[in-house]
Amino acid sequence: MIFALARTLFWDFAIQAVAAVISIALRTEKFYDLSGGLTFLAVVYVSYTSQAKPTFFHSIQSLCVCLWAVRLSGFLFVRALRFGDQRFKKVKEHPARFLLFFFVQAVWVFLTSMPTLLCNVSNRPSLEFHTGLPQLLGWGIFLFGFLFEAIADFQKYTFKCNPENESKFISSGLWSLSQHPNYFGEITLWTGLYISAAFVPGGHPLLFLISPLFVTFLLLKVSGIPTLSRSEKKRSADSVAHKKYIENTALLIPFVW
Repeated sequence: MIFALARTLFWDFAIQAVAAVISIALRTEKFYDLSGGLTFLAVVYVSYTSQAKPTFFHSIQSLCVCLWAVRLSGFLFVRALRFGDQRFKKVKEHPARFLLFFFVQAVWVFLTSMPTLLCNVSNRPSLEFHTGLPQLLGWGIFLFGFLFEAIADFQKYTFKCNPENESKFISSGLWSLSQHPNYFGEITLWTGLYISAAFVPGGHPLLFLISPLFVTFLLLKVSGIPTLSRSEKKRSADSVAHKKYIENTALLIPFVW
C-alpha cells in the first residue's frame, strides 16, 4: 500500500513539475487546468492498476473521478484559449510565483482525490469493497453535482460567447438560483465521492472528510468566490441590476445560502 501510494504521489508531482517548466518557459497559463486534469487521470490510473483484483466499486469510483477530470479540464482549457485566465495575468511573469501555483495544484489533486486513491491502493481483501446503499447514494449525489456544474459552466460560457452580452452578467438558468452554481456542483460531487468511499468496510470517514472540506475551503476562501467577489463589487457599484441580483440570489446553495 505504501509503495503504491508513493508511486501515485510521484506521478502527481512529476506531471505538475513538467507542466510548470513548459508553462514558465512559454509564459502561458493555457496548460494549467489541462495539466490538472491529466494529473487526476494519471494518479487514478496508477492507483487503480495497483489493485490485483479491482471490484465494481473501484471501477465506478475511479470512473467518476476520471469523468469529472476530463469534462472540467477540457472545458477550462477551451475557455482559457478563448478568454485567457485572469488569475495568471501577472503571476506568469514571475517564475517562482507561477511555480507555486503548480505545486499547490499537485497538493489539490492528491487531497481532493484521496478517498478514491486510498481505496484503490488498499491492501484489504477485494470482497470488502462491495457496493451497497452508501455507495449508490454517493454516486447519485456525484452525478447530480456533476450535471449541475456542467450545465452551469455551459450556460455561462454560451452567455459570454454572445457579443451582445459583453458588458452584462448572467442571471438566467441555474445562475438565477445561485451566484455560483458551478461551485455548488463542484462541492456536491466531491461530497458524493466522499460518501461512497468513506462508508465501505475499512473506510476512513474522518480522514476522507479532508477531500470535500478542502474543496469547500478553496472555493469559499481562496481561489473561487473571493477572486470573483473583487470584480463583482466593482460591477455592483456600477450596476443597480447587478446589485439587486447579489442581494436577491443565494450565494452558493440554491434557496438556502
